[in-house]
Amino acid sequence: MRCLTVIVPVKPLEEGKSRLRPLLSPEERRTLNGMFLRRTLAVAEELAGTSATIVVSRSEEVLTLAARRSMVALPEEPGCDLNGALEQASRVARGRGATGVLILPVDLPLATASAIRRVIADHRSRAETRCVLVSDRTGFGTNLLFQTPPALERYSYGAGSLQLHRGAAEQAGLSTVIRRDPDLAFDIDRPEDLIGWRARTWR
Repeated sequence: MRCLTVIVPVKPLEEGKSRLRPLLSPEERRTLNGMFLRRTLAVAEELAGTSATIVVSRSEEVLTLAARRSMVALPEEPGCDLNGALEQASRVARGRGATGVLILPVDLPLATASAIRRVIADHRSRAETRCVLVSDRTGFGTNLLFQTPPALERYSYGAGSLQLHRGAAEQAGLSTVIRRDPDLAFDIDRPEDLIGWRARTWR
């Protein structure tokens, strides 16, 4: 995966995983978010190296952590939502010569570099221009998005994002495939997700 860039969008640690408030105190959520962030940055480093990992955030704390790891610490432009931040980071990736871009969320606790490589390098999706989308457990959301070249100028994270991303990628001329992987589909969003993950981890 020569010239792969990994983009990691990160909320301030105190803001992430707000739906877990019924189970976790603010400090516990902050600790969990920090753990997820450090784990995700380690996966990104294994995939692309530190200099090809872009961390985009409006949190000085997060950006400082990224910079200390020699990653690209990109301050989020004012007024950006998630999609705007990803568009900003993608422009930076293209400007740095990236031939492939992977968007890696921080809340995929079962994701590993080897699993991600296996999915995006699958022999059925090796077209020179391609987009690989990994769905969430519902089959409607996008958990991973890989594109080569990085042709998407707009993102549609939110309700129904999988088909929206598929349509945008095809319109951009990318051969598009959708993958379903149980580990990469597992994200922490609701209290029951956290309970399930803890049960699996502590088994």
